[in-house]
Amino acid sequence: MPTCRRNRIGCRKAQGESKNNSPEQPSYPADSHSWHPSKHHLRNYQIAYRLRRRRMSSTALGANFIAWWGAVLSTLLVLVKFLEILRDRFRIETGYNFTGDPETGNEIIIRNLTNRPFILAHWELLYGSGHWPFRRFTEMRSAEHDEGDHRIEPQSTFTLRFLEENFFDWGVHSLKGRTIFIRLRVAGRGSLLRQVYAP
Repeated sequence: MPTCRRNRIGCRKAQGESKNNSPEQPSYPADSHSWHPSKHHLRNYQIAYRLRRRRMSSTALGANFIAWWGAVLSTLLVLVKFLEILRDRFRIETGYNFTGDPETGNEIIIRNLTNRPFILAHWELLYGSGHWPFRRFTEMRSAEHDEGDHRIEPQSTFTLRFLEENFFDWGVHSLKGRTIFIRLRVAGRGSLLRQVYAP
């Protein structure tokens, strides 16, 4: 019995020594799994973030500038095109020089106000009575069938003369409330109606 007890005590001592001789395990704090950046890391992150924001803002500014420049350029091109259309639009003006003498005759003047010539293929002088859209027209004079075309140069005039048998009276009693019109047939543009004289 004493032997067994001494053996037991020896075993216990041996076990205690083995425990004491085992390598000591390092101790970790409870929140060792979490990582806390240092001040140096935070500053580097802030600098990188600011640089990225600056690059993004400069890129957005460049894109906005290009968009605005494109809008301004397109507007200028449209304006230039509109001015060209106004400059080159087809404009004809008519005037008259009426007399009371059949030998002197009456004149109707056709003015080309554009920068391009046009060809007058036919013309008709008309009496117009009533008001639009119920206005009625009666032919007074017209071009002869063998008269041919007339080329009217830019910024120039063409005059139609009505002498002797082609003379017409333009007085109030003769017109009887009617208006004198001229219908011009221009090559490539169709017919144009212009008022010449209204009493």
